Parts: sequence; C-alpha cells; structure tokens
Amino acid sequence: MITETENHSLFSGGFLADRPKDAPDQDCLGRAGFAENLALKIAAWKQKDSLVIGLEGAWGSGKSTIKNFILHYLGKESGIATVEFNPWQFSGDDRLFEEFAGAIASVLPSTGPEAAKRKRLWAKYSSYLAFGGKFAGTLKLAASISAIPGATFILDVATKTLDALAKLVKQGAETIEIDPKSLQSIKGKLSDAFRKLDRPVLVVIDDIDRLTDEEVALIFRLVKANADFPNLVYLLIYDRQYVEESLNNITSSKGSEFLQKIVQMPIPVPAPQIQRVHQEALNCLNRILSVLPKINWDKERWANLWVRGLSHYFSDLRRVYRYANSCAGGADA
Repeated sequence: MITETENHSLFSGGFLADRPKDAPDQDCLGRAGFAENLALKIAAWKQKDSLVIGLEGAWGSGKSTIKNFILHYLGKESGIATVEFNPWQFSGDDRLFEEFAGAIASVLPSTGPEAAKRKRLWAKYSSYLAFGGKFAGTLKLAASISAIPGATFILDVATKTLDALAKLVKQGAETIEIDPKSLQSIKGKLSDAFRKLDRPVLVVIDDIDRLTDEEVALIFRLVKANADFPNLVYLLIYDRQYVEESLNNITSSKGSEFLQKIVQMPIPVPAPQIQRVHQEALNCLNRILSVLPKINWDKERWANLWVRGLSHYFSDLRRVYRYANSCAGGADA
C-alpha cells in the first residue's frame, strides 16, 4: 500500500485547491532554496540603477508560488518596500497607467527630508503618464469608431468620443501651462530623489501572460519608461513564449528582441524534481483511497501500473491536482 505522508491541508470538501503556496513551509517541490537565494540577491542590490528581473515559466510551472516565497523571505529581514501590481485586474490603457503609478506611490517612504519632494515629483510625473494613457485610449477608440460604416448612432458615439478627446487635449494643455517643465526635466529631478533612497523599491508584476497582446506591450512599455529610475527593482512574472508571441503581433515579429531590451536578468523557473512531484501525487491518492472501503492491495501490480504508466502523466503539480480532484469527485459519488 502507498505510505501515508505529509499533511493535506489544501484539501477542502474532498477536493484540492490548485492555487499558489503562500509560504516556504508549504514547499513540496524543493524550490524554497531557489526563492531564498533570489530574495537575498534582491535585498543585496546596492547599485544606484534600476534592475528588471524576469521570472519565466510556462503556465502551471509554479511561478506564483516562487514569487510568494520570495516575498516571504524579503519580508522577514530586508525591509525592502514591496508592491504587487496586478494588471489583469484593470481594463483600459488609462487605468493601467493610473494604477501602476499609484502602486509605486503607495510604497514610497513617507518620512525623511526628501519624502515630500519625492512624492510630489512622482505625482507630477504620474499625471503625465495618466494623461498620455487616457489620450491614447480615447484616440484609439475614436479611430476604431470612425472606421465602422453605417448606423446613425455610430456618428453620435463618435462625436461624443471626439468631444472627450478635445477635453483631454485641453486638460493636457492646462497641465503644461501650470507647470512648463518638460517630462524629461521632471524625470531627472525624480531620478535624483530616488537615488537618495536607503533601500530599493521592489515592484512585482505577476500574471502578465493573462493579458491581451496590447496590454502585454503596454506593461513592458511602462516598465521600460520607468526602468531608468535608481533604486527601482522590477520582478516580472510571465510565460516567455506567450509574451514573445504577444509582442510579435505588434512589433513585426521582433518580440524576443523587444523583451531582451527590457529584461536584464531573465531567470527560468527551475524544473521540479520529478520525485517530489510523484510523491505529492501519491500523497493525494492516499487521501482519496483512505475514504474507500478496505481492499486487498496487490503491491506488485500497483508498482507496475505506477512505474510503467501512471507516473509519466504527473509532470507538474497542476496535473497532480487535476487528477486528484477528478478521482475525489468519483469517490464521493
């Protein structure tokens, strides 16, 4: 019979929740050490330049779990200001610009001689980003509407869209009139302010591979536009193949080159130790079999079934959990 090992706290009502692990004590694939090592490197970053790290892996490879482990280790000792930005929660260029800027503003130090100045400069810089996003989004909508033939109501919608565009242009002109400094000048002052931070600010952007092609490109443009600020470290988490294909669609098939220009340190998610994946599969099967009536177990036959057939299906935890849930449903029935 399979040996009963480890706890199964993730089971709920007979099913297993396929979600990222929260802390290293839940590690079942031996990746806590990898996450701790990367966390230490981030904490030790003392350069006065920005750093863009790409944690790359296919769907189901455990990227979000590793991210949670990294944040756990950073939160224990480093004191690094960390913010998680989830772009898939927002829709539209202007929302992405606004939320991105707001996320960084939320973790900038609020005390110290430079704090007020730094936040004021970031707010001013963010207003340019937000306006640019709204302008681009409205212009895109106006262009798409004007290209549609027929239906009188479309003219009304187009008129309202163009009115909104005109208001945005006026708002932009008023903003520039109030503060005539160029965007580049503001970025220069902001760079000086960021350079005086005692510790870097870590910006984590997960689930980039859930976005549309246009949104993927926007996220990387945002990072590129802000990647020259000192003491900013980005941890981008994505499926490289998906992101490259998304960027290919809007960069004349140069997605890989575009990505290389932005991500300075691409780090592939380590392949799981297959023995650990198989052990987790056996643990799940134990849980399911424990609720069935006792039967005579042919150990030799089971070993042949497992080694020659069933074990090859379980290459990652997502497959383990999907199989376990389908079995648990059948057992409960």
